[in-house]
Amino acid sequence: MTEDIKHWLGSAVDAEPPLTIDRAAVFGEGKRLVRRRRTLAAGGVAAGVVVLAAGVAALTGLLHDGSPDSNLPPAQPPSITSDVAPPGPLLPLPPSR
Repeated sequence: MTEDIKHWLGSAVDAEPPLTIDRAAVFGEGKRLVRRRRTLAAGGVAAGVVVLAAGVAALTGLLHDGSPDSNLPPAQPPSITSDVAPPGPLLPLPPSR
């Protein structure tokens, strides 16, 4: 029976072609893919930083021509008001029952 199993397994495996995988080619392809992904990621980050900086510059007015708006009145000095708080209870407080 053992000989029959060996014969069946041997006949099933005999028809397979030999493996022709080049290990160096597989590693080279993997390194090339990793390098391309890292390059694309770095480019995406750089583009994001440029877009973010341009957006901040546009929103804060750095791209403004520098001429003052004639429609705005001059700034007024701050007004100082002081509201006095009502007096609190005298300390020490008597013990509560």
